[in-house]
Amino acid sequence: MQKRRFLSLACAGPDDLAALALWCQAFTPLTALDPPDGVMLDIAGCAHLFGGETGLLARLAARLPNARMAVADTAAAAWGLARYGKPGSPDILLLPLAALRLAPEPIARLRRIGIRTIGQLARLPRAGLVAGYGQAPALRLAQALGEAPEVIRFITAPPEWREAEPFMEPLWLPAQLQAALTKLAARLCARLTAATLGATALTARFYRVDRACPAIHLAFAAPCRDEAQIAKLLIEKLAQEIDPGFGIEAVALEAPLTEPLALVQQDMGAKPPDYARPLNTLLNRLGSTRIWRVAPHASHIPEFATERVTVKAQPVAWPKPHHPARCVY
Repeated sequence: MQKRRFLSLACAGPDDLAALALWCQAFTPLTALDPPDGVMLDIAGCAHLFGGETGLLARLAARLPNARMAVADTAAAAWGLARYGKPGSPDILLLPLAALRLAPEPIARLRRIGIRTIGQLARLPRAGLVAGYGQAPALRLAQALGEAPEVIRFITAPPEWREAEPFMEPLWLPAQLQAALTKLAARLCARLTAATLGATALTARFYRVDRACPAIHLAFAAPCRDEAQIAKLLIEKLAQEIDPGFGIEAVALEAPLTEPLALVQQDMGAKPPDYARPLNTLLNRLGSTRIWRVAPHASHIPEFATERVTVKAQPVAWPKPHHPARCVY
């Protein structure tokens, strides 16, 4: 099992902490907000790409010269070393009690009995520490030493193809939500058309007043940017899958998966049949487990020469058999 390594980055009053955390994903995919002034990075398995931990710290220091940073085996230890440690000194036992992210009251009480550093605190019996000063000092100490887990909420980069609409007043009427979905579908499809892309999956998220976030998921048999069809499929699922609760504050429409979809010149004559529209309807009404297609599968056993795959509007051509050249004697 790979050892965990955390890098704590502390900046003096960053303008946008979320933007800084997203920028740090150029070094590791696991970054978390550490308000009010920091970002936590999980660099396990990533440091060697930048010349080791020393090289990674040097790259960050070159871009953020005023930031303080440190690496440790636990997130709590990295946080304390970045803010209270001395350069080149990875020993957290020498740090003051404030490096454990304790409130001022337990720190003041511990200082009255001569406990000023983490090392002095670690020598106290844990049972007596909990009985006299509560759970916080013992828990923070255990997290810094790796004896207790700590929850870190890593962020994910928002999808590139996303449209959102906040509301001044919460919505709960179906007609209002239908109008919002139609508007978002038009805006997203306009952007996809300009980029000659089509969505192969869509997600509509509904941010409720009570912090819940139900969602509608759509799948497509072929890349799609037809705003009328997308709005129709979303509205069909709206009443079945979404409970507005006490009101919805915002709606977002995301396209996490896209594929190229070139613009096609309309023909004045006969048009080829469009199988994508009925397939999209069936796929979202019945589900991907009930509608599928057969695709060729490389196998010398006839019974295993096919396989079930996700439905597509255009069938895949079967490979042509290979006939080796015959030898003539």
